[in-house]
Amino acid sequence: MAHPSRSANYVPAQIPTPALLADIELTDLSEPLHLGEAHRAARLLVRLHGRPIGYADLIGGLAEPIDRARILAALDPAATARALRHLSADHCAAGAQALPADLSLGAALDLRVDVPCAHADAPTDGPLITVAVCTRDRAASLAHTLDSLLRQTYRARDILVVDNASRDDATERMVCARYPAVRYVREPQPGLDWARNRAITEARGSLIAYIDDDAIADPGWLQALVAGFAAPDVACVTGLVAPLRLETPAQELFERFGFSKNFDQLTFRLATPPANAGFPYKGYLGTGCNSAFRCSVFEHIGLFDVCLDVGTPVPGGGDLDMFARVIRAGYGLSYEPGAIVFHDHIDDMAILIDKMGQYQQASIAYFTKHILADRERGLRLAVHIGWSMIRKPARGLAAVLIKRDRPLALVLSQALGAWLGPLALYRSYRRAADRRDSQSSIQRQNLFRS
Repeated sequence: MAHPSRSANYVPAQIPTPALLADIELTDLSEPLHLGEAHRAARLLVRLHGRPIGYADLIGGLAEPIDRARILAALDPAATARALRHLSADHCAAGAQALPADLSLGAALDLRVDVPCAHADAPTDGPLITVAVCTRDRAASLAHTLDSLLRQTYRARDILVVDNASRDDATERMVCARYPAVRYVREPQPGLDWARNRAITEARGSLIAYIDDDAIADPGWLQALVAGFAAPDVACVTGLVAPLRLETPAQELFERFGFSKNFDQLTFRLATPPANAGFPYKGYLGTGCNSAFRCSVFEHIGLFDVCLDVGTPVPGGGDLDMFARVIRAGYGLSYEPGAIVFHDHIDDMAILIDKMGQYQQASIAYFTKHILADRERGLRLAVHIGWSMIRKPARGLAAVLIKRDRPLALVLSQALGAWLGPLALYRSYRRAADRRDSQSSIQRQNLFRS
């Protein structure tokens, strides 16, 4: 498995929208791909034996059929090298001669006739995994998520919807009427981490996975997540988040500056840290909408922090906080690119700019929590984050002026959000303390009444 410090994250290039998204299997490209006139570009998720190896971006000439030669030419060198390593392993496992170092990917694909894939498929049965969908007032998009979960190739699954303080019963009625195999519970306390914790208490499996209610799971998602727990010390597995649509400039912008991504299997541990000064609070790969945990780990490190994430003054960070706590406790966090979910990015630019500022606010609030709590690494983390709060806006402004690849409003929103992060954290913990004081007062009054 690749060492985390030796694998750079994939940064998508800017492409015009609307862009067609398509899934391509390299071993099945006998028929060329034809695009409609409505698209200005194409972004192809390229797989080899079902595993993603990278993206191929095609801009211009879309009226012409897109054949294998054009797709291979559009792959970046890292994706090509990844595919060649995979095919070389196939040949060696079959007892054939190793592929020549100067062989092109197209020629290597032609050579692999009757050569079996050395990368065994993940099992379709195994430990029971509870899949939790935490939702609020999104019955329509939730239905698409549940449909994708019912198409999973991994059979030992338990699907759970946690309805987090929805304003009506539309979600309950929809789940009960259309999905009899799906369990439904209502968590009345608003807050995403309250819902995540409720899912843990309701889980029937030894593993629990989380997916957002605006995401679609690839059919092999659970298979890949479960396979990621092969090492006994791995307590968390995360995966690739791909775009569901790239129809607007806002969706394309989020794809470039939103979720981090990579196409190599990586495991992050304290014993083998990546080359990142902020580790274990930065430098790993993962997001809450595509993550899974051993349920037993929560007995050792506790539940999600209910003072973080949506529903609190801190509009995110609960997933990052849990990932860091897993690593700090001495467990491994594995990133498995074969575990894919397709996320429906925000399509409105004004909403996206505001949301990106909130994400930055939540990120700094999360860092502030650990700067204050971690005596060993807190000072180093504070210096690293303080410098990044100056460097990131400066680089963003330079990109606005030189590259013109982002709106100025995005840079300003993120800069303001960063400085509001510590205040948001204070407000969230202050509100939680006030709530506890209020509850204690009510309990004392009830005691005197009795």
